[in-house]
Amino acid sequence: MKKDAEQIIENAKKIREFQEFHEKLKNMFFRQLAEYPIPPYRVVRWGRDCDCCESTSIYTVDTYLDLVIDFVNYVDSLEWAEGPETWGLTDLTIPEGSSQRDRVMEAYENGRGNSIYV
Repeated sequence: MKKDAEQIIENAKKIREFQEFHEKLKNMFFRQLAEYPIPPYRVVRWGRDCDCCESTSIYTVDTYLDLVIDFVNYVDSLEWAEGPETWGLTDLTIPEGSSQRDRVMEAYENGRGNSIYV
């Protein structure tokens, strides 16, 4: 009986953490949208994996519905992220494109192979 009560309390904590996380994401989305309220939208996604490889993608989303779908896809991808990830809106004057950097390889090639801490 005591073990069941502890499990219920633990599950309630996890649900509360999940709700707080999604509330923060929702607030982030609407803060971004307040800054750039009119379509089309320029989206910037950045991430770094566990090997210190970074990628940045800048692309255009034409409608509000597509923007919501893109944000939902970003939130879904967080479950499998191997490192930090960001999603945001930026000015349309920023050009579209993508880039990747391997910070560990850069440090090694520059003779600083021991300067990366993971």
